[in-house]
Amino acid sequence: MSNDHTRAERVRIAIESRQDGEVTVLNADGELYRKGSSFYLLYKESASDMEHPAGSGASGQAGGDPLATSVTFKAGEHGGKLMRRGGVNSELSFVKDGRGIGYYQVSGMRFSVVTETSDWKPPVYEQDEAGRLRAWTASWSYTLYMEEERAGYFQLQIRAEAR
Repeated sequence: MSNDHTRAERVRIAIESRQDGEVTVLNADGELYRKGSSFYLLYKESASDMEHPAGSGASGQAGGDPLATSVTFKAGEHGGKLMRRGGVNSELSFVKDGRGIGYYQVSGMRFSVVTETSDWKPPVYEQDEAGRLRAWTASWSYTLYMEEERAGYFQLQIRAEAR
């Protein structure tokens, strides 16, 4: 992929989140594109897309819930930003080996959040011989603070595969 804005690639996304020994998996269809040195992943999610714990039951397909949230994830060499718009509005910033500031807003209440990111692995773009997307992955760990109180430690891995 070139460093210029490229056309969006249709992808199948799997997001695995670990917190306190519990694994949550979200599967969704979305789009991936690159602009400059950053990758953008866009998809919709809803509570019905979640699978608790990993491997049990069938996961949902994104987009069937009228309360679905639009999600944009921007990721680069030194960090990323996760933006949600819908029933829940939030922005979480992830800074490699640093702190990011954001917010979480639901039912008219807005909370300030801080992330302390550790183990940021820059996104990896895998392509076939013709230069087409095969897969894209990003992973990182972070501690989340909401209103200055520790809310948890999370480990995330996102994988997007061409469809």
